[in-house]
Amino acid sequence: MPTRSVERLEQRGPFIAPAIKRDDVFFGEVTTPETLEGLMDGIDIVYSSVGISRQRDGLTFKQVDYQGNRNLIDLCERADVKKFVYVSMQGVENILNLAITGTRERVVKDLQASSMDYAIVRPCGFFSDLGMTLHMAKKGRVYLIGDGNNKMSPIHGADIAIVYADAAEDDVFEVEAGGPGGFYCHCR
Repeated sequence: MPTRSVERLEQRGPFIAPAIKRDDVFFGEVTTPETLEGLMDGIDIVYSSVGISRQRDGLTFKQVDYQGNRNLIDLCERADVKKFVYVSMQGVENILNLAITGTRERVVKDLQASSMDYAIVRPCGFFSDLGMTLHMAKKGRVYLIGDGNNKMSPIHGADIAIVYADAAEDDVFEVEAGGPGGFYCHCR
């Protein structure tokens, strides 16, 4: 698990996000590739959910979501990593004009052009995202997309971990996931 802060790994995330479980810790900055040398040595499968969830340090989606993952892809190719499992989003084709989705889909295209096997996991939302919506509702204001009739089936972090593990083992290129217990829609 690469990180900039072990203390942050041990803390619960914002809203209802759980603390992160890990075996090993590697200190590095994904946007600074020289701090990542050796990270992929002896690694067979890489799981990346690297991306900005809340902008606080002045970095952009292009710097973190795209270039950070691009740096990981480059390291993986040099280290002969066998498979790269990456999380994007369901329904990106409808919102490619947003900075977050455009940069994340650039990573997908780079993985497709890479020398590695890959899998793209596309959840439709996370319970922790709904925790943010609940927090806003308690304050009296919630932002909705569309007319308020859109439905989604968010997935818990523990369930997405299972989807991630299965995606690494299965011979699939894309996996859509969501809902209690995590529904799967394997795509080739």
